[in-house]
Amino acid sequence: MEQTKSGRQYSFNIVDALLIVVVLCIIAGGIYFFVIRKTNGTEAVRLEYTLEIPIQKKEFDGAVKTGDMLINTVAKDIIGTVVAVKYENATSATTNLNDGTMHVVQYPEGVYSKLIMTIRSDAKRENGMLYIQTVNIAVGKSISFRTQAYIGTALCTGVREIDTQTKAISK
Repeated sequence: MEQTKSGRQYSFNIVDALLIVVVLCIIAGGIYFFVIRKTNGTEAVRLEYTLEIPIQKKEFDGAVKTGDMLINTVAKDIIGTVVAVKYENATSATTNLNDGTMHVVQYPEGVYSKLIMTIRSDAKRENGMLYIQTVNIAVGKSISFRTQAYIGTALCTGVREIDTQTKAISK
């Protein structure tokens, strides 16, 4: 205890306790962001993900084949190998202007198709995100790609992690 100019002794109060708690929280936050978070390493995983082009001209059917290498057209990275390809008749959702109901409409057979590709690749998990090279892979992401005979942009509709030992899906 220390005496002040008025002769009273200084006592520890609640404001001093709160100040100490705030300083300790700032120190703990700094340790987390600059030490613990930086040491969050990457983990290698094996992925299978699905890309879908909902509407394309039927004449491009067959341009993407099983075994094709997929290359990201933005980063120029190889982002996997096509392991399955499926072509379906394209559909579109429309709204009835009279009553406001939505309907799924099939395009005429042989005009437009939907391309669904399954791609397998090695990836890394970094801070909860999945990356193939520099490309973030997640459901809902749009990915521009090319193969030997096709260039397009597809929507990622599914991602699953594969255990390479048992070929079973984990997580």
